[in-house]
Amino acid sequence: DRHANFGPACFDATHNISVGGLYALPVGKGKKFGSGMSKVADMVFGGWTANYFVTAHSGFPVTITASAAQNNTGQSVRGNVRANYYKAMSVSSRTVDRYFGPVDATTFCAAGVNNGTCSYGVPALGTFGTAGVGTERAPSYFNFDASVGKKFMVTEKQFLDFRAEFFNAFNHVSYGPPGRDITTVGSFGQITSQVTVPRNIQFGLKYTF
Repeated sequence: DRHANFGPACFDATHNISVGGLYALPVGKGKKFGSGMSKVADMVFGGWTANYFVTAHSGFPVTITASAAQNNTGQSVRGNVRANYYKAMSVSSRTVDRYFGPVDATTFCAAGVNNGTCSYGVPALGTFGTAGVGTERAPSYFNFDASVGKKFMVTEKQFLDFRAEFFNAFNHVSYGPPGRDITTVGSFGQITSQVTVPRNIQFGLKYTF
């Protein structure tokens, strides 16, 4: 079924947004707040800047396979054999162990059989699966990076530039793709990886002269 080979690319995200910004706090000499503060107070509280960068997108496509049926086709195939597709999946709940909802040995149809209740099944002997590529979606992605910084003037032309940077500032977990092979029920829908790193904080100090 050549039509089943058409589908979303592996990097397709239906919704995708990236937003960044820089904000100079209006505190210190010549600013809206604290313009009359002392030199020492201005060195501590004035001239701070804040930066942020947010990236978020919906999940990437997931192709449902039936790898144990690889030898049922009687031909050499490129990649794993796809499952038979019968109807859209109805997911009542999602967890990292069962992203596509609870499954057991009766969740998927037997080879070449459509019992009217399952969404996917094993292809019949001598056939390729009817499911297209990217029929399901992996978990979404979210990341928020931020930093604060300040220049400490030493002379008119020399200064110390301080920065504190927070990568994945909210320590938000974005998960990797779930298991998608219906012939290994134990791992189907199971997520075993994450695509974000834990929160990372770093400090920097640069002297410009």
